[in-house]
Amino acid sequence: MDRIQRTIDIAKAINAYNTGSIPDYNLVQKVCAYFDAVKEETLSESDRQFLLFIANKVGIPHYYDMLGNTQMRDSLLFDEEDLGLGTFAAILYETSLYTDEKNKLHRFQKEILKSFEFGKLNRYFLSASTSFGKTHLTYEVIKKMKYENIILIFPTVALLTENLSRLKEKETYSYFTEQEYTIHTLSDGKEQYGSKNIFIFTPERYLSFLDKRGADLHIDFVFVDEVYKIDNEYMDNDEKEVKEHDRDLAYRMAIYYALNNQNVDLMLAGPYISFYKEDDPDYNASFDKFLAYYNITLINKNNYEIVNKSYYVVKDRKKQVIDGIEIDFTENYKIVKSKPGRLRIVLSSFFNLKPVQEQKTIVYCSTKVSAESYANQIVDWEISREPQDSSFDLFIEHLENTYHSEWCVIQALKAGVGIHHGVVPKYIQKEIVKLFNMQNGVSILVCTTTITEGVNTSAKNLIALFDTKGSKPLKAFDAKNIAGRAGRFMEHYQGSVVTIKNNFDKVMSKTDGGIRHKNFDVTLSKEGADLDMTDEEYLDETSKEKRIRIDLMQQERGIPEEVMQLFKTVSREDKIVVYDQILSLDANALNSISGLIDKILKNQIDFDGFQVVLDVIRLIVKDKNFIHLLGKSITLDENEQPVEKKYSRITYSLYYYLKDGFDGLFNYRIDDLKEDVDKAMRKASELVYNTFKYQLVKYLGVFNTMYKYRMSVLNAQLFDDVPGLDRLLTKLEYNAFSDQAKIASDYGVPQRIIDYYDATTDRGKTKIFNSFDPFERHVFDATRKLFQ
Repeated sequence: MDRIQRTIDIAKAINAYNTGSIPDYNLVQKVCAYFDAVKEETLSESDRQFLLFIANKVGIPHYYDMLGNTQMRDSLLFDEEDLGLGTFAAILYETSLYTDEKNKLHRFQKEILKSFEFGKLNRYFLSASTSFGKTHLTYEVIKKMKYENIILIFPTVALLTENLSRLKEKETYSYFTEQEYTIHTLSDGKEQYGSKNIFIFTPERYLSFLDKRGADLHIDFVFVDEVYKIDNEYMDNDEKEVKEHDRDLAYRMAIYYALNNQNVDLMLAGPYISFYKEDDPDYNASFDKFLAYYNITLINKNNYEIVNKSYYVVKDRKKQVIDGIEIDFTENYKIVKSKPGRLRIVLSSFFNLKPVQEQKTIVYCSTKVSAESYANQIVDWEISREPQDSSFDLFIEHLENTYHSEWCVIQALKAGVGIHHGVVPKYIQKEIVKLFNMQNGVSILVCTTTITEGVNTSAKNLIALFDTKGSKPLKAFDAKNIAGRAGRFMEHYQGSVVTIKNNFDKVMSKTDGGIRHKNFDVTLSKEGADLDMTDEEYLDETSKEKRIRIDLMQQERGIPEEVMQLFKTVSREDKIVVYDQILSLDANALNSISGLIDKILKNQIDFDGFQVVLDVIRLIVKDKNFIHLLGKSITLDENEQPVEKKYSRITYSLYYYLKDGFDGLFNYRIDDLKEDVDKAMRKASELVYNTFKYQLVKYLGVFNTMYKYRMSVLNAQLFDDVPGLDRLLTKLEYNAFSDQAKIASDYGVPQRIIDYYDATTDRGKTKIFNSFDPFERHVFDATRKLFQ
C-alpha cells in the first residue's frame, strides 16, 4: 500500500471516529500502524504537522516523539512562524498531558488519573494491555494525591527490586527522593519509618510485615499488581492438581488485610483480565460482589494496545511476508516441515536482512528443559553473534570461574543467545536481560512464562513455539500476556507475533470466562485460611461447622490469637496439627531439636534434630514434589540389599547448601547424584530459589512458631526469648542476615557481594572486597548506591 492510500485511510478513520462509527481504541491501532509505516520516510513540514495532529488526536503524542528513533530529532521541531492553528492546538493539547517537566501521560492514563480526587474514597480495578503503563500511572497517582504511607505489592522479588531501582535511580522518578520518601522492601527491616514511606513487597512479604511491624501503621494507598492471581482457577487449567505455592491465597489475604482500613485508597491492576457479564449463561457474580463490597470501580482498557501487534502463522510450502521480510518456506521440505526447521528459517531471515537491533526476538517455550534445548539448537545454527561489550567478557569469565563452563546458559550467551527461566539465578537473569536490551548485545532470548512477570525488554518479535505452559494448555489470558512482549512502547510502534506449528494464535482468540473471587462465591468450598476471610453468607454449612470446630480446638489448647495469626497463609487447623505433634514429642526428640538450634547458630544443621522437625511438618504438606523431598532415598547396603537412608532427601541437600553455598549443592548433585551439568543447575536452583525460599520457610516457620509458643509456656519465657529456627529461616528466605545484604540478595548480585554486606567487621569487608573478580567489582560499583 502506498503512502497516499494510507493517508486517505487514516483520514477516513478519523472521520469515522468523529461520527462514532469506530471506537477510540480502534483509531489508536490505525494511527500506530500509520506511524510504523512512515517512520523511516522523508518527511516534509506538512507531513510532520499531520503526524503531530493525528498523534494528539488519539491522545498519544509520544508517537510523534518516537520518530526521533528514526529521524533527526532537530527536524521534528517547528519554527514559530510556521505554526498553524491546527499545529498550535495539537501542541496545546499535549501540554495538558504533562504531570511535571519530566513526565507525560497518554490520554487514557490521564483520564484515570483525573478520577482520583481529594475528599473521596478512590478505589479502582484496572485491566489493560501490557503496553498501557499501569505501574507508571500508579506513581503519578501517588504524586497527585500526595499520599504519605504507601504499600506497593508486586508478584515477584525481581519486580520488587526493579521498582526499588526505578525510584532510587531514574531521573523521571526523582520526585520521590526530592520529597524524602523512605523506601522499605524488607518485612523485618531495622530501618526507621520516615514521615513519608513507600513499602514495596510481594504479597507474602506484606503479610509477614503485618506480623512483625506494620499492624498499627496507617496506610493511605495500596497498589496491587498482577491482581488476576486472586483466582487460582483463572490462572491454572488443571483444577485437580494441588498447587501449594500458587499465589491466589496470598493475594486474596493481602487485599483482605489492606482493605481492613476502611479509608485506604486502592489500585488493583493486571493485564487482559476477562470479566463475566450478567447475561452470560454461566455468569458467576463473585467478582462483582467483591467490587461492590469494597466500593471498587472497574476500568476495562484491555482493547487499548498502545503498541500495535501483527500476527503471523508460519505455514509450510509457502512464501510469507513477516514484518516486511519475505521468507521462503518452499525449499527443502525435510527442514521446513519440522518446528526447529521453520524456526531456523524465520530467525535466519530476520537477522540476515535487517540490523540485529531492529529484530530482537523472544522465543517462547513451555518448559525450562525445552527452552534450554531450543537455545542449544539456535547456537548450533550460528545465526546470532557474541555480544560486543567489555562488560560481557567480564561476565562470561565470572560465570565460567563460578559455575561449570559446560553449562548451557554460558554456551548460549557466547553465541548471542540468552536463556531466561525461573531457576536461572537472579543476578544472571538480570544480566542476560540487560545484554538483550543493549545495542550490540544478545539478540535472541529463549524463555518460559517468566518473561511475563514484568520483565521489560526491547524485543521486536515474539515467536511462540508452544501453546502450553508446562503440560497445561495456555489460556487466552496467558497467550495475550506472552504476545504482549512483542514491541516496547517508546521503541516500537508495532511488534510481530509469530506462531510456529501450534495453536497459539487460536488460543488468543478464545474466551476464558471471567475472573472469580473465592471468598464471595457460595458455591465454592472454603478451606484453610479462606475460612477466616469469608463472611457467613458465602460459607456452606460444612464450612461453617468446620470454622466452629477449629475455633473450639484452638480454645481447648489455649493458643493465643496473636500466635495463630503468624504465617497467615497456613491454616489454623494445620497449625493445631503441628502443635499437637510437638506436644507428643518425647525428651529425646526435644533434645535433638535443641541440638539443631545450637547448630543453626553456626550455619549448620543437626541431622537428627532436623529429621524430627521434618517428621512433624510432613503431616500438613500436600504438594507431591515436596512430599518426595521429605521422603528417604533407597540405597544398597554392603550386601547389595536395598535399604532406606536414615534422613530425608531434603536434609542432605540443605546440609551441602549451608556448608558450601550454592556451589556445594550443585557439586553434590553432580558428584553424588550423578546428574549432568544442566540438570544439576536446574535442580540446585529450583531448591534454593523456590523450595528452600518459599515452601521450606513456610513449614519451618509454622513449626518454629508453635515450638516457641510451647516452650514459652513450659519454661515461663517470653515468646521472643525462646531460641528457635529463626536464623535458619532468615538464611533460607534471604541467603543473608543484615538489612543491606538482604536487599542486595533480593536485587540479585553475586554471592560474594552479599557476603561483603553481611560482614560484621571492616577487616572482613576488606578481605571480601579484595577477593572480588572484575565482574563482581563492576556490579558492586554499579549497585552500591541502591543498598545504602
